[in-house]
Amino acid sequence: MGWDPSKYNGTVARIPLWADDYAEQSKGVKPAMLPRVTKQQFREFMKTSFEHRILPTCDDGQAEYAHASESAFANFESVAEETGCTKEQALWTYFLKHKDGISSWLKGHKSQRESVRGRIKDAIVYLFLLDAMVVQAEGEE
Repeated sequence: MGWDPSKYNGTVARIPLWADDYAEQSKGVKPAMLPRVTKQQFREFMKTSFEHRILPTCDDGQAEYAHASESAFANFESVAEETGCTKEQALWTYFLKHKDGISSWLKGHKSQRESVRGRIKDAIVYLFLLDAMVVQAEGEE
């Protein structure tokens, strides 16, 4: 079972998990009883999520926080300058906010202002930004 964009009227804000089609039947069912996820389904989920969730989130963040700057790190550089830390430390503070929300969800706190999937998506973007900062710092390609 793959992702069918026509099922979602062309919207790409929500990429379904393989279990989404079983949401009604799975209420109160232990995760082990849900359909198995194949390696191929997971790979397709990763590719689709990256294209339709991660990249758009990154683009939206750049437009919102970097403004007219050409620097992908403009927001973190600004925060670093204002607070006296490095841009990497500024980024890490933002990342930790999402990590804490994910940790709360894992501990059973399901009702939060932002969905756990949104927090995971944002955390992924922050880790990509941090990776780019490391590449920049180490002079890698």
